[in-house]
Amino acid sequence: MDISVGVDIGATKIAAGLVDNEGRLLEQVERPTPREPDQAVETIRLMVERFLKRGAQLVGVGAPGQLDYAKGIIMDSPNLPQWKNYPLKEKLQEKLNIDIVFDNDANAALAGELWQGAARGKGSVMMLTLGTGVGGALWQNGKMWRGEAGPPAARLAHGGTGAELGHTIIDPAYPDTCQQGHKGCLESMIGGAVNEKKFGKDLKELFADSAFVAQWARALKKGIEVLVEQYHPEVVVLGGGVIRDQEKFLPELKAAGLPVVAATAGPKAGMIGAAWLAFEKK
Repeated sequence: MDISVGVDIGATKIAAGLVDNEGRLLEQVERPTPREPDQAVETIRLMVERFLKRGAQLVGVGAPGQLDYAKGIIMDSPNLPQWKNYPLKEKLQEKLNIDIVFDNDANAALAGELWQGAARGKGSVMMLTLGTGVGGALWQNGKMWRGEAGPPAARLAHGGTGAELGHTIIDPAYPDTCQQGHKGCLESMIGGAVNEKKFGKDLKELFADSAFVAQWARALKKGIEVLVEQYHPEVVVLGGGVIRDQEKFLPELKAAGLPVVAATAGPKAGMIGAAWLAFEKK
């Protein structure tokens, strides 16, 4: 049985799992995400080594923010500001003495949903991860799109950084900006960090307010309509922390005729997907 390690790096926690070649998560560990990247590398080393001792020979890592895929660098990650221009892949390979498959965390989550979740069997998939920010990933023509080719309407912050769907401009007249300073993008409208700062409450409190949820859902609906028009996906998978409250907004989106489904692999998707990406590069 082939086994791989999948690592999912988030703004608040790092999760690592041992995954077999049928997509079963055999074991997992979680640790808080250190603010300082060298400390995070050491944390990941300790997490991964336990699985390498179990016989794993492949490691996939889903990392947050805008990435330089060729160099394995986190160019910018608003929720982890000290990680800017950090050579994560190189650092991990030095510590672990093993080749690392390096990808965006939203891409890893989509890979998990393609392999073991809501996107199984679909040929064209868009994923939005809704939480502190708004992450995005695209699966088209049998491959993950990372910016080297794709629809001309794509908005990229840097060549090759992938599908920065959360920074697609939805409403140029919208007054708020996202964490990267973009005005009227999807993240500026529905991102958790933006709304927590705006209203002085955490996202869980905000989702207890029906008036907030209604305006948030309208903004999400408008954003999905714009993105579907640009990319024409067969299905749009919605994941991230707010999916726990899906009954408050998903029925409305479906009633509007949008091809949306909730992610089903849940918090495991990033680990499973990162492991799958490592298997694919084998």
